[in-house]
Amino acid sequence: MTNNFQNYKHYKLPITINPLEYGKLILNKDNIFIISITPRTILVITQYKDFNDIKFYRDGDLIFNYRDHKINENTFIRSLEDQKFTFENNKLISIYLDKSKVLGLMINIFIIFKYFVEDITQFIKLNYKAELFILFSVIFLYIIFPENSSDLLISGTIGRHIWTNESYNFENKIFTTQLFQTIYNKFFKSVENKFTGDNHIYILLKIKYKGNQTLSIGTVQRFNKIDKQWYFEYIINNIEFKTDFYIDQPINSIVFSYGFKEGLVENKNLISPDLSYQDCYNYKIPISMNPLDYGTILWQKDNNYSIYNNGITISLFKFDDYNEVEFYKNGKSITKFVDKFISENSFERQIGSKKYYFENNQQVLFTQELKSKFISKLTPINQ
Repeated sequence: MTNNFQNYKHYKLPITINPLEYGKLILNKDNIFIISITPRTILVITQYKDFNDIKFYRDGDLIFNYRDHKINENTFIRSLEDQKFTFENNKLISIYLDKSKVLGLMINIFIIFKYFVEDITQFIKLNYKAELFILFSVIFLYIIFPENSSDLLISGTIGRHIWTNESYNFENKIFTTQLFQTIYNKFFKSVENKFTGDNHIYILLKIKYKGNQTLSIGTVQRFNKIDKQWYFEYIINNIEFKTDFYIDQPINSIVFSYGFKEGLVENKNLISPDLSYQDCYNYKIPISMNPLDYGTILWQKDNNYSIYNNGITISLFKFDDYNEVEFYKNGKSITKFVDKFISENSFERQIGSKKYYFENNQQVLFTQELKSKFISKLTPINQ
């Protein structure tokens, strides 16, 4: 795996055109490579003669596509959204941005500024102090938190929600999973009694670094009380693939901006009521031979599947009467098994020397092959 990365929108993209250097190889089928960068970040790379097409997934969701075009052994061009990046000897040497896109961006900025000026003038004339305050708040957030401002502007959370800030101050602390776990538990304990059973929390996490630089982590999220752990993992996943600045710089404080709203949102860890799971090595394996029951399909060709589910990447090969399945985490195999078809409602699962028999989504039988020594011949006793 390469040690050189391009920082793009706070994601780390490997600077290489060799698929085997993008990360940890999970599956290679023909010209398709399934690569794990982190447990929650997966690349699906299609390799051609002179270029690679890359799909960048996080938590099973497609974030963006890009293409790496080979120029020579030491140089390639990365086409990513509206930009082209040229790399030579693992170093960025030039950036090209479509001129029409630049012009469009400038026009949009001018239009936004024009409407802001008109709104400010109108609010002053009508003495709308509250509306003027909201408008300036949005402008301020746009300047301070540009990566989240679009979400705030579109959803109108500033105008329709009441926000509370809860800050936890430090002195020269470095962000770690353990530190955030401790702070998050304290925060959640302080707001736990505000959950009514029929409401949800909306929340945005911000980190203030030494030097008063404030960065938001992810975007505004909404979740129910039962999804406490989901938000913790959401933040850790966002942090682990950010630039080194996020984890190397001393922290002044962690700030939770939050509020509550009536009504439940869809559970983040929703489990199908018709699907049962087998506990195996602390992982839940679907009691099913249907690839769609295993999670989000990242890639499929013929009867070969690459699937993502909650930090686990799954390779599944489907044959006429059996499936070969392997689970990966951090690019390492954690378990593999074979499911053999018996009937429409039953199948046999073999994991190592153990065999499990399932019928109507329930285990009905378990067997295990045990190795035993041959009975040795007894030595005659002399009378």
